[in-house]
Amino acid sequence: MRVQIFAPRTQKVAKTITRFNDVARSGSIRHDGKLLVAGDDSGLIQVFDITSRAVLRSLKEHKQPVHVTKFSPKETTQLLSCSDDTTVKLWDIPSQSSVTTFTDHTDYVRSGVMSNLNPSLILTGSYDSTVRLFDARTGAAEMVMGSAEKGQAPVEDVLLFPSDTLALSSSGPILRVWDLVAGGRCLRALSNHQKTITCMTFNGNASRLLTGGLDQMVKVYDVSSYRVVHTMRYSAPLLCLAMSPDDTHIAAGMSDGTLSVRRRNTSEEEAQAAAARKE
Repeated sequence: MRVQIFAPRTQKVAKTITRFNDVARSGSIRHDGKLLVAGDDSGLIQVFDITSRAVLRSLKEHKQPVHVTKFSPKETTQLLSCSDDTTVKLWDIPSQSSVTTFTDHTDYVRSGVMSNLNPSLILTGSYDSTVRLFDARTGAAEMVMGSAEKGQAPVEDVLLFPSDTLALSSSGPILRVWDLVAGGRCLRALSNHQKTITCMTFNGNASRLLTGGLDQMVKVYDVSSYRVVHTMRYSAPLLCLAMSPDDTHIAAGMSDGTLSVRRRNTSEEEAQAAAARKE
């Protein structure tokens, strides 16, 4: 029932926030580094000042666990939440109230992202096996991708490419690529994992896609071809995955409670190592 913030260089805990009465989920830091938001299993969302760890806002509309809380990439006073109560909400932080609520999903909503180009566009994935593209300006789902009727598994995670032209989703062991320009047509369905893919992330310039799964593997794809170019094995099933913007660190959270932070050699270090081997 806490959120911990680690210092990347020392890999030690820099701050711990414990103001939760239930299991804390989805800790997310605003892009300016000043605020942190997290949900919990009671449905409560709290916004914290990172420096003082004080609770600045408490948002209390969700009725079940909140698995997604993210600040808007452009509007510093807005945030997104997705809950097991099947709703997706866009919040106004100063007024502590939701400005838009999407009720189209029929099961747990465990993943969601806001567009970097247009924060009114929200991509979500649900255990109803659908991926939906919502538009906060209309309050409606502009696109629906996937279906339980087609035998597709619950959606564990979703990603939007920076261009907003393609979306990614993971359902069971299948990674799907959706063409948003063509109305949500499925371009590819890739099955490189043996078990459910639980998490996905891009590298800094979105030229590589990393997927983590319950098979304890992380797969690295070249997004130009969707070919697996690297595989990493971990000691336990993976639940979450992130890469630093400079591509030097890969963080992975596992089902046994372990946080793994791996440092990746930069191209300069790799060149020096190659030169040393030749000598």
